[in-house]
Amino acid sequence: MTPHVGSVYYRYPSRESLFGALWVRSVRRFQTVFLAALAHPDPRTGLVEAAATIPDYCRAHPDEAVALTLYRHRALLAACPPELYEDVAGLNVELYAMLAQAAAGLGATDDDLPLITAATQQVPYGLVRPYLGTPGGIPDWATPAVRAATSAILDLIGTV
Repeated sequence: MTPHVGSVYYRYPSRESLFGALWVRSVRRFQTVFLAALAHPDPRTGLVEAAATIPDYCRAHPDEAVALTLYRHRALLAACPPELYEDVAGLNVELYAMLAQAAAGLGATDDDLPLITAATQQVPYGLVRPYLGTPGGIPDWATPAVRAATSAILDLIGTV
């Protein structure tokens, strides 16, 4: 029996395909905001403000924030439904290029890239993740905490 044209299974052949498409859409929507902040003319300000978009975006879009936790990029790429592979494979290309450009603008070396990743991704996600899907949501203090943590980590560039 062929799925009805209006059914979700007409467009998505499997549950994995549906959730993968939801994740890709959510990542793209978030990246639009993150990349806009990262494009600041001053690379340090761009990195700090991009990191601060994480709690702000998650607070403003709680359902999408939860959808962003469905997969890790590498894990989905390894077991990706074929119809999503190209979308998933190219998802972070622009993000990584802009992060590398900002890092270069700070005089960062390849040895400093783990600091950039920690400052702009790992620390902000770590601060918001426990609050995703909770009744209180992302606390207001998360954004200034992310800015402070990101700035402190960026201060380590070239020193470790």
